[in-house]
Amino acid sequence: MKKENGVLTDVTNEDLELLKNNPQEFWEGVTEIGYCAFFDSDIREIDIPEGITQIGNEAFNHCGNLTAVNFPKSLKTIGDSAFYDCNMITTLYFQKGLIEIKDAAFSDCDKLTSVYFKEGLIEIGSSAFSFCDLKEIKIPNSVTQIGNYAFSRNHNLITAELPKDCVRIPRACFDSCESLKEVFVPDSVEEIGEYAFYQTEKLENFTFSNNLKKIGAYAFCMGGLVEANLPNTVKEIHGGAFRLCPNLTKVKIPDGYKVVINYDEGRYLGANPNLKTLEISTNNRFFKGEFSNCPNINTLIVHGRVTKDLVDNLSQTELDLTKFKYCYPINMGRDGCMYSETMLEIPDQKEDNTDDLTK
Repeated sequence: MKKENGVLTDVTNEDLELLKNNPQEFWEGVTEIGYCAFFDSDIREIDIPEGITQIGNEAFNHCGNLTAVNFPKSLKTIGDSAFYDCNMITTLYFQKGLIEIKDAAFSDCDKLTSVYFKEGLIEIGSSAFSFCDLKEIKIPNSVTQIGNYAFSRNHNLITAELPKDCVRIPRACFDSCESLKEVFVPDSVEEIGEYAFYQTEKLENFTFSNNLKKIGAYAFCMGGLVEANLPNTVKEIHGGAFRLCPNLTKVKIPDGYKVVINYDEGRYLGANPNLKTLEISTNNRFFKGEFSNCPNINTLIVHGRVTKDLVDNLSQTELDLTKFKYCYPINMGRDGCMYSETMLEIPDQKEDNTDDLTK
């Protein structure tokens, strides 16, 4: 092994005997575990002493026999891929002094079922815990940065709690977490990134932040959502966001949203065979074929007046308008609005000026 300016590198399997028999001598003068220091070694457990402030990139990468790690309170940073593919570790306890867990730090630790964070942690890097076997995640409120794919493909993850000041749920953060049932989302969240909850088949209920502004492409695609009640703060919904959700029965689309059209992304609501109820506003606009392969929509609730522009727009979405009877003041006809052959009686005006178009 080498020690240079407090950085430990090039630990061999022979050096592990010294670590076992005389740990004080092994760690003497060391303040940092350097790049690939224990890479692919036979180490089975390690008690990192106080005074170590950083674990470098790939320090314990591919240590397939490593089962237990004790971190010191002095530790500030765990580097990129530091414990990548350490597939015998099952539980991790982080100390309060830890500030950064970098990209892929614990990725592919496929027996890792439990992690315990402490307040003071600021950053969880991209893919930091992807391809693990976590069951529950509670991210400390001190965390302000969460990287893309941070917890993706934890197939047995059931619950996740985001920090109270979280602004963005990043790209593919919980992608393919098929067992995920419950996510605690604070009202600080303004953006749900693309693929954030892709293929979360058991996530039937999701409470959207009251300050949400943007939903990225394929954010809930192939998920288990039953209803999507979007707040009026939403300004962008990207393609594929709610596509191929077999349990989805109702969608409430916010007033004044816009679809950011990218034909490579696809339609954001298409191919939902059990979608029955749409709640929209006069100001909403949809692009061609938006409701393709949604054959069972039979209730359309419109907030505001049903205008000719809205009807013309809906008529090119592949929504079968012949199913609906339109309820709105008869003088709207002078503006060219389409009426069904069997006009319903005009209801008393509701406080929110909502028209209910029901089969």
